[in-house]
Parts: sequence; structure tokens; C-alpha cells
Amino acid sequence: MSILRKNRHAFRPTLDGALEDRVVLSHSPAHVVRPQAGGLVTPRDVAQVRQLFNQQFNLANQQLRTFAQTQIANAFRNGRPTAAQLADLNNSLSGAINATALRLSAQANLLPGSARLTSGFQNSLLGNARNNLFSRLSTLTNNSRLASNPAALTRAVNGLFNSTAQANNNQLSRFFDTNNFNRTSVSATTGQPIGLNQFMGQQAQSLANNSFGALRNAFITSAQSGLFANGARPTAAQFQTFAQQQLPAAFNAATFPLASALQVLPGATNSTLIPQLRSSFLGNGTTANPGLRGLLTNLGSTGDFTDFQDFQTRANTAFTGGFTNFATPLSGFFGQTTVPTSFPTSNIPSLFGSNFTGNNFFNGFNAGFGGTGLPGFGTAPTGFNTNFGTGYNSLITGANPIIGTGFGGTTTTPGGFNTGGTGTGTIGTGSGGTTIGSGGTTTVGGFVPGSMGGFFA
Repeated sequence: MSILRKNRHAFRPTLDGALEDRVVLSHSPAHVVRPQAGGLVTPRDVAQVRQLFNQQFNLANQQLRTFAQTQIANAFRNGRPTAAQLADLNNSLSGAINATALRLSAQANLLPGSARLTSGFQNSLLGNARNNLFSRLSTLTNNSRLASNPAALTRAVNGLFNSTAQANNNQLSRFFDTNNFNRTSVSATTGQPIGLNQFMGQQAQSLANNSFGALRNAFITSAQSGLFANGARPTAAQFQTFAQQQLPAAFNAATFPLASALQVLPGATNSTLIPQLRSSFLGNGTTANPGLRGLLTNLGSTGDFTDFQDFQTRANTAFTGGFTNFATPLSGFFGQTTVPTSFPTSNIPSLFGSNFTGNNFFNGFNAGFGGTGLPGFGTAPTGFNTNFGTGYNSLITGANPIIGTGFGGTTTTPGGFNTGGTGTGTIGTGSGGTTIGSGGTTTVGGFVPGSMGGFFA
């Protein structure tokens, strides 16, 4: 029996909120555009994916509301907050909304023909129009009556989040009702029609490769200006401290989009994929499996670096080895017979639209400070309200099953790394090139069939 068929209805995230606080999401496929006869995508395929998206929309809204409730309670802990404290609260909640926008965008990006849907989500949550979530939230936190009543403010914020989630769900429903999946589900490499599961698998693999490349770039450029500026040469011990400080934030930022996307891939959350991906980054505490964090932290174990070029060579070797460990479980899950051994390091697209990656949007947060490519990673410029970053990082840490709090040892993966404060570092100019890796392939066995005919048949 197909693994994915067996677990078709197994993914049901637990929602702790009261029933009346939940957004009732429409998942009736009655108005879905019917595929043409003989098409590769069936109504049943669409209904299965639609159900997963509905569940994830409810979960994202529930986690955002839970975060808001905690932040509001903290703001009122010592009485009525000051204007500055309310501004900090607004920035913290805005950071969490930004993380939610990235989460929904990573998921929508898996669907064929979803460019307008993704843009609609981002504009609804992050846009500066009066009816968008950012603007309406600012109105609430600046309301003098609500500022004196934490319960009233919590109810108002919950209502705002619920109404926004419902509006976005309406966008999602219209997309599923009107999109002809047999027309839009086309292979990016061959231009031929493919199954929905296969299309989503290709999108997820591309997202994974891009995220890994962005992680490589951000880590190397951060080290360049943080440790090797003006010809400086750090000792192995200095570099190890630097790595321990940088990696928690970098790993979470890089893997959060993929972790979000996997939640809407049929069968992904019911397989061993996520624990295997976690192990590829964090290791299992043994010499045989140090994970990418072990490979990077121990770059200086063979001696101090002679210069930045020496460091970059060692880092590229570590990332190449780490990528094989990362790509192997993904390839196995998607039923590929080969494991890619190279990943992009330039021209990596952002999941955010250009209006949310420029310096005018929270000092360039979503492009990575200084252009690191990882949202929020790098040294924040003067004037940036760090509560935005705190809200963003808090939400992605709590909603990222690949990394999450693994560095602190609170997951099944051994932790114990010192997070070193904020975990952000200075950034540099980076290096060129288009891919890292040998470009060859490693054969692996086993085809994992899916309920829609397999990811890569």
C-alpha cells in the first residue's frame, strides 16, 4: 500500500483555542474546476492538498493569536504600558505577522499558478493600505481606550487576526475553485504536464536547494566582515565561538520556509523526513554524524586560518558535505534515484515580493541586513526596532520542526550549543559563483510512491 495513501487523513494539527476563536475554513471541493478527462490531476488529488492547506491556515492563525496573547500580557505586566512599550508591542506582533506571511508564502509557492495568490497573502498581511493587517494592528495598539485594558486589546487583536485569516482563506478557496490544475501543473524542466504531487515536490526541492545556498552565503559573508575584516585572522577558538553564536539564528532562518512547505506535502509530516533533516543539521551527538553545525563549528580544528580564502575553502567543503546529508533524505522521500550534489549560491529568489525586501520595509529585514539573503540575519542598522526581529524569531523558532529549539537540547536532538545572545552577526560582500559542489550524483535506492503517482515518477 502506498505510504502516502495510507496517511491521507493522518495530518491533523491540534488546535488549543476555543471553538469560537477559530476561523472556520471552507474545504468543500464542490466548486473546484474539474480537470479535463484523462488529466494527471484528479479532483481527489486537489481535495487532499486543499485539506492540508485548510488545516495549516487554522494552525498558523492559532499560533499567531497565542503569540499575541503572550506579548500583550507581558506588556501589561506592570500596569498600563507607556507609549514606547506599546510601540515595542506593535513591532513584536508585526515581526510575528511577517513570519506568518513567509510561512503562508512558502506553502502557496508549492501550488501551480499561485503567483497572484502568494502576492495577495503578502499584501493582506504586510501591505501599507488602510485595510491591511499591519495598518489595522497599529490602529489598535495606538487606541487609548484599549491601551488601558489588556483583555479588550487581546479580544480586538484576536478578532483582527481572525478576520484577516478568513479573508486570506477566501483567497485560497477562490484559487482552488477556479484554478485548472491540469493546465497549470507543468514541469519547469520539460514543459510537460505532471501530477500535482510531482509539481509540489519539484517546488519543494527547489526551495530546499535555494535555502541551503542562502545559508551558505549568509554564513560566509557574516564571517568575512565579522572575523576577517581588514586582514584579521581569528584563532580556531575565536571562530568556534563565532559559529556557536551564529548558527542557531542562521539554521532557523534558512530552514523555516522548507519546514513550512513540508506541512502541506501529503505524507511529509508522517514520515521520517523531518527528523532526518534535523539530524543533517544538528547531528546526533556522535563523531560519525556531527551534522552541519559540527562540520562548521570545527572548521578550525586542523589549525588556525591563514586568511579569509583559507576559511572560505574549508567552509565550502563543509557545506558540500553537509548538503549531501541534507539532500539525501529529501531525494528519498521524493522517490528520486539520484541525490543532487550542488546547490545555487547566486541569483537566489526571495519568497517575498520586491516591495517587502527593500530598505523601506523594516530596514531591509526580509533581504537579510546588508543583503545576506536570510530574513533578519546580519547586523541591524541604527534605528531598527529589535522587537520586530524578536517577534519574527520567536514565531519561526516555535513553528520550525526541523530546527526549532534544537540548539538548546529541548528536542530529541542533543543540544547544548551556546546561542550567544541574538545570534546575528556582521555581514560582508560575499563571494561569486553559481553553484557549490561537484555536480555529480550519488545513486540511492528505493522509489517512494505517492497517492498521486509519486513525486518524481
